[in-house]
Amino acid sequence: MTTSNDIVYQLVWTYEGLTLDARFTAENVIPAMDVRGFTLTGICHNSRLRRELQGHPTFRGLIGPCYGGPGVIRYECPETYALMSH
Repeated sequence: MTTSNDIVYQLVWTYEGLTLDARFTAENVIPAMDVRGFTLTGICHNSRLRRELQGHPTFRGLIGPCYGGPGVIRYECPETYALMSH
């Protein structure tokens, strides 16, 4: 897994019509996602994705890793992705 103190992991989800987010460090992203019910499934090695996304964790039930801007790796729940993609 890519680790850097400069990387911020962002989780975006929808709750009762509100879009919410939480941010985590490389050291706590896996336990933070696990406690929220998102199980680690692997590490991103999809060469079709941006270079910045390579080596970051993937989680069951989330879309991501996605590019969230410089230094931000973003994950979205499917409901949020659907809302933001329209």
